[in-house]
Amino acid sequence: MDSKVKRTQKNVVKANTKPKELLTLHFGNAGINIGESFWKQQCIENGIDYEGVFHGEGNISHQGEPIPTYFNELNGGLYEPRSIFIDTDYSTIDTLSSFEMKSLFNPNSFIKGKEECMTFARGSYTIGKSLEESINNTISQKLESLTNFDGVMIFSSLAGGVGSGLMSNIVKKWKNNYSNNLSLGIHLLPSKDLMGEACEVYNAVLALGE
Repeated sequence: MDSKVKRTQKNVVKANTKPKELLTLHFGNAGINIGESFWKQQCIENGIDYEGVFHGEGNISHQGEPIPTYFNELNGGLYEPRSIFIDTDYSTIDTLSSFEMKSLFNPNSFIKGKEECMTFARGSYTIGKSLEESINNTISQKLESLTNFDGVMIFSSLAGGVGSGLMSNIVKKWKNNYSNNLSLGIHLLPSKDLMGEACEVYNAVLALGE
């Protein structure tokens, strides 16, 4: 086999083995709480502290560096999560942005509204609708620098208005714009033993119908 062909094949194999890049979206109170635990675990596994510094002591690595599946490398060698936290209730986001991992995240990772959103309809058509442009613009910004983007992971509770209505709108937009990329949903469903509001089942049924 010609040596030039061999080199080309080797480069193709090397390109195909580059780790995939994912974006995570966290909707509503439940999605945000799950996200906090998720990112704590990712920091442990990749050996990154809450200031974004890589210490090389994680359980997984790629050529001596954190696997870039979930983290962006910044100038100066720091790392930040590739994620967006979304809630129409500003108090949820304000609480999150003051927690111990605050320095790890880019400020544009937090998108908040002005009031609580309890139903699918309010999340899809009124309160949540007002955040959609900001969310879609932030998603586009997060993806601009990626070279091996594979898809999005979505965390939410379908019982809530944000996690059902607003999340459904963003997913529909996602599938139209990025039809070749995967979308993986990690969703909580309402339980008859833990249900707090009658609208929770209504929210979940409408979201699943989307």
